[in-house]
Amino acid sequence: MVLWNKECEAKIRSARRQHNKQFNLKVLEWEAECKAVSKLNDELCSEAEQAMKPSFLSGEPDIIEKIFFEILRAATLSELLCSDPVIAFDRSNSILLVEILIVSPEKLPDAEDRDYLEGSKPRKLSIKERRQLYQEFCAQIALATLHCMFSFNSKSPVLAIALNVRADCVHPGTGRPQKPCILSMLVSKEDWKRINLKHVTPTECVRHLGAISGNTLADLTPVPPVLQYSASDKRFISGREIETHETTNLAAMPWEDFEHLVRNLFEKEFATKGATVRITRTSRDGGVDAIVYDPAPIHGGKILIQAKRYTNVVGVSAVRDLAGAVDHERANKGILVSTSSYGKDAYDFAKDKPLVLINGQNLLHLLERNGISAHIDIATAKAQQNKAKPQQ
Repeated sequence: MVLWNKECEAKIRSARRQHNKQFNLKVLEWEAECKAVSKLNDELCSEAEQAMKPSFLSGEPDIIEKIFFEILRAATLSELLCSDPVIAFDRSNSILLVEILIVSPEKLPDAEDRDYLEGSKPRKLSIKERRQLYQEFCAQIALATLHCMFSFNSKSPVLAIALNVRADCVHPGTGRPQKPCILSMLVSKEDWKRINLKHVTPTECVRHLGAISGNTLADLTPVPPVLQYSASDKRFISGREIETHETTNLAAMPWEDFEHLVRNLFEKEFATKGATVRITRTSRDGGVDAIVYDPAPIHGGKILIQAKRYTNVVGVSAVRDLAGAVDHERANKGILVSTSSYGKDAYDFAKDKPLVLINGQNLLHLLERNGISAHIDIATAKAQQNKAKPQQ
């Protein structure tokens, strides 16, 4: 039996002072390491500017991806990752995609080290404390990654970073390995400049930057990445500008041009929100025509767009196809754009679903709002179609 007395209390205070002293030394070591990393970044930047200056400053994807991959892999942060990061650069939007893989909650320490008295045992963390620990761990990893990327150098052509944090875990239902995206965010360079990491609370800072995640990160709830693309993804193609004027009949224009026009329209619509709009290969079979990655934390996320240059009423089957695509792509919303109108069955099916139906009149209004002139003449388009049909 140990009696509590002033001598015992003095030992505890002494142990705590020693513990705080060791902690402060660790902080000083960390700050010194940060300066060393910053110096290394400056040196690498200098080398990059000298050896690959034209390619680097012009935003050559291969060069950008290589440099930022090495920067992140060389940081102490990499010791906390389960694998090498995935880096991809979208030159058209100056957005750098970064995907990192972290451990699952059960891999974190389950006890708190309390060595105030010699021989004392670590205190077991409660379930609530472990979940909170994982929440803070994820937030700190995300902020550290953004710091490494944005602090590289001021001349970097990267204007925004899309960060996806995935967890290396096992699906509880199937027992098979999985890597769900549990946190995703799109942060611009300008927004990051307004962050002072010395005084933020990590979880609040990540939330302030518009991160998308489940209620509790420890639940490993999958969320749709705000941006997910790859140089090897064959679905995406380069968009092209479509010139229109007041005499342009949308209902009669080539269907490929119509899809590019819709993509241009939504790029203008989402321009002020920092979103990315990518067009997919045309298929003429109800596939996804464009994908919007909107960083807005509440109404944003992944949005699918299908464009239908129709002269007849759009039936419910097209709306069902869009709903299926939204479910398959794990998107937040689907938008169906048509030069025609929709039947009652189409509106009934879309009711209470994350689907938006834009008819010809709505489309003209959106185009006019974005300074694009055109008109829709269904009768003329049908006459041209009938004239183009081969005579039997």
